[in-house]
Amino acid sequence: MMELTLRHLRRHWRLNLAVLLCLTLASALLASMSGYAAAIAERELGRALDEAGPAERTLLITGTPSTFRDELYASLQGTLGNTLQDRLVIRHAALPADPPPSSAGAIPRPFVERLDVYSFDPLAENVRVVEGRLPIQAGMNEAIGKWPPSVEAVIGQRAAEQADVGIGDRLTANNLYHRLDIVGIVESPDPDDDLWGGDLRAFAVVTGTGDFEPDALALPLIIAPESMQSYLGSPVFPHEISWRITLNIRRLSPATAEALHSNLTNLQAQSAAQGAATSTGLLRILADSLVRLARLRVALWLLTAQTLALVLYALTMFTSFVVDRSRAEVAALGAQGASAWQIARVFALENLLLVLPAALLLGPGLAQVILLLWGQICGELLPSRLSGEPWLLSGLAAAVGWLALVLPVFSAARRGSRQPQATHARPPQQSVLHKRYVDLYLLAFGGLLVWQLNRSGSFLARAVAGSRLGNVPLADPLLLLGPLVLLIAVALVSLRIVPFVL
Repeated sequence: MMELTLRHLRRHWRLNLAVLLCLTLASALLASMSGYAAAIAERELGRALDEAGPAERTLLITGTPSTFRDELYASLQGTLGNTLQDRLVIRHAALPADPPPSSAGAIPRPFVERLDVYSFDPLAENVRVVEGRLPIQAGMNEAIGKWPPSVEAVIGQRAAEQADVGIGDRLTANNLYHRLDIVGIVESPDPDDDLWGGDLRAFAVVTGTGDFEPDALALPLIIAPESMQSYLGSPVFPHEISWRITLNIRRLSPATAEALHSNLTNLQAQSAAQGAATSTGLLRILADSLVRLARLRVALWLLTAQTLALVLYALTMFTSFVVDRSRAEVAALGAQGASAWQIARVFALENLLLVLPAALLLGPGLAQVILLLWGQICGELLPSRLSGEPWLLSGLAAAVGWLALVLPVFSAARRGSRQPQATHARPPQQSVLHKRYVDLYLLAFGGLLVWQLNRSGSFLARAVAGSRLGNVPLADPLLLLGPLVLLIAVALVSLRIVPFVL
């Protein structure tokens, strides 16, 4: 059987080469389509994350001191996995400021009504010292009830300029109970860093907010985390605690977006049960991205179905040529007692030798080249290797093509046609579609639809203003059918030319 298969493969090598080319193009088209959709989905997700603010890309967890235990952070690690990047522990205490002592002839400073005392853990890694040094832990080892010692603090460069405060100044609050000595001036190395969540109130004063007088200031100071947590029978600085959780957004992908959205929803419920509140914009970003991804997948599967329909049509036409040129061989095998299954098996093995290279080597390789060229032209960063879905679609195209090649041969073998070879050797007559130039009309119409799709940039169209649907995006059926019409027209025009080439 193998000898007969190879002989038939060599005898009709031109036609088999055309079949191999058709299978390779179908496999490459489906594989590259999947890779293109994956690249577009990842680009859209990355763009949505980049355009969102730092507060939306991060998680801010607020609660009571009993909320922030190691169990909560372990739950965060389990929920976020390798997307968890960093954690900043923020503590904030609001103290009523004492009025500055009056000095004759001194230039009056801006009126400071409140001291906003912050601590960040870690501190040294997240601030840059402009002048002086970072604060050290206050010595809180005196007996309970004694006067707390002075606490070292640093101030943001912007806040120091606004309040006219510098190194060596002392600020007091709560009738001299809290004494804070400024030992340094700092700034944030990167104000746009997600770690701050866009909130830089610790580095600049806040004026005229809340119950403040129009010219009053809320002066922010930063102390060591250990000083903020000190106790003298009770907390020296009664404060609020929050965690700022940052994520490595480059590790977020459309494949993990749905799982992360579900995990964040569960995290919000779990933290609420523990008395904490989790605020983030990732839920909205991921939800919007999943909706866009669902639309993209619909378009992908529609184009996949259209491509498979085209492959079936083209391969069926090629198979008709194969059957027509092989009638004498089919008749000879039938005369020797071969059954329809045995005859079909010869052609099935022959086509399998064409399908396997197209599905496993030529199609995916061509798809990779197409994606690389597209990435270079459009400036997109694409994965160097195809994932599982493109290989699956490539195999699907090859399997469908193999069935389209084998089934007509089996049907012809069952009929056992014994008509004279000369009858079938005559060139086939043109079909009605070709006689009426329907293929050329379809080519022009399909080209017009694809041009319109290229101009609109989407399969979606907006409903007419004032209608019941309002501004809801709808799928335009003509734009959806445009690629299929163009592909069928190209196939029909090719069939007008292929008989002369063969």
